Amino acid sequence: MLNFGEALAHELQGSGVSLTVLSPGATATGFMEVAGQDTSSPLMRWLMMTSEEVARLGLGAMFKGRRSIVAGWFNAFNAYIVRLMPRRLAAW
Repeated sequence: MLNFGEALAHELQGSGVSLTVLSPGATATGFMEVAGQDTSSPLMRWLMMTSEEVARLGLGAMFKGRRSIVAGWFNAFNAYIVRLMPRRLAAW
């Protein structure tokens, strides 16, 4: 999605339409509970952002004209570190 969104944003330059790709990572919503994921650990609660925080970051990036944003320091770190890993390890 990231590459597609950034390519589309490039194609839209000069059209008056902008596009921002938001990569939210794990977000504290009801989805995790419905999916049967355990979110009770203090670490998990500390690392997950609320949907309001994610939306605020996404809207802020959009209004600044950014093409993409990874919400939260932990998610940004993970997105960066995966690029450095061998594909076999990253897919595991």
